[in-house]
Amino acid sequence: MPDELDLGGVIALFGALSAFLSAGVHADDVVLAIANKSDTALSDLLTLAHSGTVLCSSDPWELPVKKQLAASSNFARADVVVTLLSARDGVLAVRRGGTVCVGDVANDMPSVTELAQREVRMVGPRDLSSVVKQFGRGVVEQVVERSRQHVAQSLK
Repeated sequence: MPDELDLGGVIALFGALSAFLSAGVHADDVVLAIANKSDTALSDLLTLAHSGTVLCSSDPWELPVKKQLAASSNFARADVVVTLLSARDGVLAVRRGGTVCVGDVANDMPSVTELAQREVRMVGPRDLSSVVKQFGRGVVEQVVERSRQHVAQSLK
């Protein structure tokens, strides 16, 4: 693993992807990835795993994201949110009855009331090796390396 990447971040990435792979997402679902702008690994891997629309943002309430969701979804919200940042933001950004996939279950969790009111299904990390099995080690390494390079460029 490259030294510049935080091991916790890599584990959260793999956790979120394993949650997504086990969530039973439909091919036509609109997926919103919530991650730091400098981190492209999540959106790159979700695009490989999902044949439908995949949007990525660090802020699900940014105007361009809201416009894309309005154009892509009947509810102007994502069907599925995969978040590396705030699980609570994921719950608020997904449509009622949608799915939120998290890689780090301690990451700003929503209240039970928020989950119940929005009828959201939360999916946490599963077997992390499923990510490597799904994509292959070479693809995972390439995506992580591209993300590392992107982060390094954004810090210059």
